[in-house]
Amino acid sequence: MEKENSQELENQKTPWVTVIILAVISCASLTTGIVYWYNTYLRPVEYVQPAVLALAEDADEDGEAGEYEPYDEGTSILPVRPVVDPLPEFVALWAEYGNENIVARLSIADMEILVVQAEDNSFYLEHGLRGEPSLYGWVFLDYEVDLLMGEDFNMVIHLPHSSAHSQLGALRHVLQAYMDYYFFLAHPTISLATLYGDFDWEIFSFYVAPSDFPFAVVNHPDYDTWGDVVEQFTLVSMYNTMLDVTPYDQVLTITTPTDISPDLFYVLQARLLRQITS
Repeated sequence: MEKENSQELENQKTPWVTVIILAVISCASLTTGIVYWYNTYLRPVEYVQPAVLALAEDADEDGEAGEYEPYDEGTSILPVRPVVDPLPEFVALWAEYGNENIVARLSIADMEILVVQAEDNSFYLEHGLRGEPSLYGWVFLDYEVDLLMGEDFNMVIHLPHSSAHSQLGALRHVLQAYMDYYFFLAHPTISLATLYGDFDWEIFSFYVAPSDFPFAVVNHPDYDTWGDVVEQFTLVSMYNTMLDVTPYDQVLTITTPTDISPDLFYVLQARLLRQITS
């Protein structure tokens, strides 16, 4: 009889042990939640920033993750981004031509030409591929385009008004050739190898436009504004390619003044080839 009572008492103790275990787990979870909430929303900024900056210093010292630097000093928590090394091909080109402004290689209609980029859009109107003074200038990427981030709406390549230079004249001839519908059909794509990768583009528009048309504007306030501009690019095209271009497409624009007037421009535009994923 005593044995049965003892067993009954043991059975009655078991639920209390379970309750205690559950209570401990609940307290631990609640404590973790409070700590996370404090670190995320209430912790003073001065305790957070040094940790982020230390990450940048460690990455720089180790050399494995490349150099890091703050992206926007105006924010309370500074994101960091890597400074990616350029492809070896361009390092070799810099040495060959003595010019680190070489940023891309443009391939269009069976011809290739190197593209430079300066701190403004004036320098390469009067300087050549090696950075030397030149009456012809050189083909250049708009100074506002950021190849590293790749977040620009419109990657604009400018070709100075010159036909005397053999390579520049050849590229100018290619742009003019797109006035011919059959040439347009035969050369529907563009390739652009940059410091950080190769990219293919599908041509969707060709037209002649005045200088106040927004074909050379690199960045826009928002996707809605960019969508309206892209629609204009499509509507003014001499040809209907049936390619749908959305506000989320990046556009490559190649432009040069016409022989008719320095205020009129040939404009060839392509969208970045979309990657199909499963």
